[in-house]
Amino acid sequence: MRARIHTIRMSLLVREGPFMAQNNPMNAVQVQTPSTYEDFECRMITALGATVGGQALTKALGYPSQDAFRKASQRGRLPIRTFEVTGRRGRFAAATDIAQWIWGQRTGSGSRSG
Repeated sequence: MRARIHTIRMSLLVREGPFMAQNNPMNAVQVQTPSTYEDFECRMITALGATVGGQALTKALGYPSQDAFRKASQRGRLPIRTFEVTGRRGRFAAATDIAQWIWGQRTGSGSRSG
C-alpha cells in the first residue's frame, strides 16, 4: 500500500510539477522541525517504539539494505550500540540511542542541546 501511495505521489509530482504536487491537499504533510533534543527523542520513541529492529533500524541508520546493515554490524561499524533479544532474530537498538546519534549528526556534535 505504501508503495502505491508513493507511486501516486511521484506521478503527481512528475505530471504536475513540484509546486502543484506540494499544494495538493492530498499530498500536504506538515512537518515541524523539533527545536530540542528532548522533543526529537520523544517523537522518535512515539514513531518507532522503545526498541527498534529489522527494516526500521536499517532505515533509521541510513543503510540502503538489510545486507548493508548486516555487513556493517559484522565489521563493528554501526554508529550505535545494538543488542540481541533472546528468542528473536536480528539486532535491536534503543530508540533513544538512535535519536541521540541522529541529533548528533544533525547538529554536527554529540551534544543533546539544540
